[in-house]
Amino acid sequence: CARGGGPAHSQETAQKRAEYEQAAAEYRQAEQDRLEQLDRARAAHDSAAAQARDRVRRQHASIDQLERDFANGKPSAVGRYFREVLSVQSYPGDFPTGIKVGYKRAARELVIDIDLPLLSVIPEHSSCEYLPRKKELRPRKRTIAERNKLYQQIIAQMTLRSLRCVTLADRDGLAQAVACNGYVDFISR
Repeated sequence: CARGGGPAHSQETAQKRAEYEQAAAEYRQAEQDRLEQLDRARAAHDSAAAQARDRVRRQHASIDQLERDFANGKPSAVGRYFREVLSVQSYPGDFPTGIKVGYKRAARELVIDIDLPLLSVIPEHSSCEYLPRKKELRPRKRTIAERNKLYQQIIAQMTLRSLRCVTLADRDGLAQAVACNGYVDFISR
């Protein structure tokens, strides 16, 4: 670095000033870009938040309307409520989950249609016996009567469970009578 005020110093000062001006311009541009990006991000966030608030408002309005309709005994609202109550029941993965609910206001009757599993959900074998000499398992087969009895018990339990859920959920006493119908999705050949 040259000392003093000679031409070399003036040239170096001019070069450093140009570098500074260039860096300052780049910084101003980067800051402007950052602020514009921040504005876009804020606008996107505000828009998403407004949409979320609108969704929540609509959902709350829908639930409030469902509550009013239910209190007035409107069949679609009563059916929807009890369908939601029944839909939270959990069954094994190979059981069907279809549920239909109707409400007859004049008779104060709730009609439940549930999909039932096929007989195939009952395993053909009840147990296995290990034969050490042969080093193999020998399955014990269930009789048709045993399988049918177990199947009938499952159907009865599903029906009673559905009726219990509806009875416990009917705090307003809208359902004076409940009919529970079960259907098997099966085509006989």
